[in-house]
Amino acid sequence: MQKVVTKPYQAGDGMKTSKNSRQNSTPNTGDHCRRISKGMIVFLLMPLLTVSCSARPDSSSNFPDGQGTLVIEATGFRSDQGQALASLFATAEGFPDATGEAVRTVTTSIGEGKTRMTFPGVQWGEYAVSVLHDENGDGVMQKNWLGMATEGHGISMDPENRFGPPDFNQARFAFMAEERVLPIRIRYPEKRGPGSRRTQN
Repeated sequence: MQKVVTKPYQAGDGMKTSKNSRQNSTPNTGDHCRRISKGMIVFLLMPLLTVSCSARPDSSSNFPDGQGTLVIEATGFRSDQGQALASLFATAEGFPDATGEAVRTVTTSIGEGKTRMTFPGVQWGEYAVSVLHDENGDGVMQKNWLGMATEGHGISMDPENRFGPPDFNQARFAFMAEERVLPIRIRYPEKRGPGSRRTQN
């Protein structure tokens, strides 16, 4: 419950207020200049703020209303060990391995070096997909002390990034169909040992 505190009226309060009002009415040049400076700073920063906001991708604002099924066909797994984990991202936030930031995540088993994953009811828009060969089944991409992935992974549009994580803008694609099949090839950062299955080109 909100508590309201009321100050009791005393004789002479009105006169004090009038006197203070006359004192406060005297213009303060320093305060006026500071207000102008703050206003100019906000005015100058507005274009930068507008660009920053508009740069954030919006997956559906420029697309008609509709839904469809996105099918991921991932190939090139060097073994059937573990599981395949596919994440669908609508923005660059968390891409490619922060599954908590993904729109959806699907996990499937692997057979004969390939797997097929389905995302039904996907709103038309722009997305990017990452697929992880989660060989130890922990649901997390393993990395070395440099932050580089040590497990196989694949990215939509198959961008080639030798240093650092893949860029969302390079991996994004337009989705506007009742059904679309998106092929993704799994790549491995480490050298393959003897007897490992080769990636199909």
